[in-house]
Amino acid sequence: MAIAFGSAGTAVDSGTGSTTITLPTFAAGDVCVVQTSAKYGSRSYSAISGWTFVGSTSAGLGTDGVSDEGTIICGAFYREMDGTESSSLTVTMTGGTANSLHARGYVFTKAGGATWSLANGGAGLDNSAGTTCSFTYASDPGVE
Repeated sequence: MAIAFGSAGTAVDSGTGSTTITLPTFAAGDVCVVQTSAKYGSRSYSAISGWTFVGSTSAGLGTDGVSDEGTIICGAFYREMDGTESSSLTVTMTGGTANSLHARGYVFTKAGGATWSLANGGAGLDNSAGTTCSFTYASDPGVE
């Protein structure tokens, strides 16, 4: 068996600079990915102990603070679970209070005896409404 989607947690939204999510059910050896997004793009994510920060990207059009305009930041963290983790995780922003912060966890499974080959990801952005967005990696992103 190759990589398989395990489950998704409940999306949580907050109007402050931090939010706590309940992680989806996991077992030792699973990988959990936490996807985040926040308005405004000038913010950054605080490190989460024991988790690897994949990266983030900011994009958007218009003016921050204007309804339905401005930049957002999207990011992700991951961890190979060992079974000792808490069932909840707090994501925190720095650089000011986020107008809106969203987070959700996803679990992926693999066959027993298999190993994970994980690499940090790439990012792309599209600042032009109504156009196609494509992603190009400089090298193999390393997902197996």
